[in-house]
Amino acid sequence: MNSVDVNPILNRLWAIHRCSLPVYLGYAAPWARAGNDPVRDALPVIGADHRHMAERLEELIVESGGVVGGVEFPFRFTAWHDLSLDYLRHRLVQDQQQRMAEIERCVAQLPSSPRAAAIAREALGEAKGHFEMLRELAAPRAAAGG
Repeated sequence: MNSVDVNPILNRLWAIHRCSLPVYLGYAAPWARAGNDPVRDALPVIGADHRHMAERLEELIVESGGVVGGVEFPFRFTAWHDLSLDYLRHRLVQDQQQRMAEIERCVAQLPSSPRAAAIAREALGEAKGHFEMLRELAAPRAAAGG
């Protein structure tokens, strides 16, 4: 696979990270109850990880002679920014699970580009970690009926 073939996959990975739900919620924070909330506290960390990975992917795209594509947040996010975090907990887990599957598809398409495959595998590992964290943090509220 040459760089012309790799750049669309890298752009897809970039978009997955650049326009994630945690990044969006960093701009349009959901309503949350007062007090400690581990999901609310985790969102800025996950959003920062996504932005950092997007920056790294952007650098790789440009270094390999590609162009970073334009992308916008999914329109469906606009219906969620004024909802409570209690409602969004399940959505965050679902969204992360979908993004993890998309990243896995990208990883499978990059075997002949060692540098691109390495960063894609790193992105997948990070996505799995975020998924597990969100799943665990959201579970107590779901079990309590929240």
